[in-house]
Amino acid sequence: SINYVLGEISLLQKKYGINYFDFHDDTFNLISKRVYEFTREIKERNMNFKWGCFCRATKFNYKIARAMKDSGCESVQFGVESGNQMVLNTIRKKVTLEEIKNAIISAKKAGISQIACGFIIGHSTDTEESINETIQFGCDLAKLGATRLALSIMTPYPGTEEFMQMDKNGIKLITNDWEQFIFSRVVIKTKNLKSDKLRELYAKGVYSFLVATNNI
Repeated sequence: SINYVLGEISLLQKKYGINYFDFHDDTFNLISKRVYEFTREIKERNMNFKWGCFCRATKFNYKIARAMKDSGCESVQFGVESGNQMVLNTIRKKVTLEEIKNAIISAKKAGISQIACGFIIGHSTDTEESINETIQFGCDLAKLGATRLALSIMTPYPGTEEFMQMDKNGIKLITNDWEQFIFSRVVIKTKNLKSDKLRELYAKGVYSFLVATNNI
């Protein structure tokens, strides 16, 4: 419950002097009503702490962003995944590029200082062209207010749907060394992209993102 969560936060503040908290729910804003209740309780109890969370773009707007900011939210992260609508549809993300843009604009307008976006390249339907679109989309989001752009390489972990459907989707592992399965190393090749090309595009994307967010 919200009462229980805020009780824990209060305890950590008093006992250990902790004043920043990250909520690692995959979708903090899954239930809008709960977010509003949470932010209202923080203000009514006169609690003073900063916090960050992971949100979904489809359920994010200025009203909810403002409520979060007014209660101490300084950081929000969105899982964008791709800048190509066809790829987003294929992975069943159920979000549009326009909704993602609007989420970034809303967070920026509300005054949330840290706005992070995560991307993945190497989906089964990704091509060199779609990955370049993803890189460009990330750079465009930086112009709208995103302050950090993180890029990962699609990594099919055993037990996941992606792993079980590799043959069907034209994905092949190039290593069985599980220590390499860390999102920043290429462990696959796809029907559209050889592993060397995927490495090349990953390096391009990382560099482009650093430049776009003025981190290089």
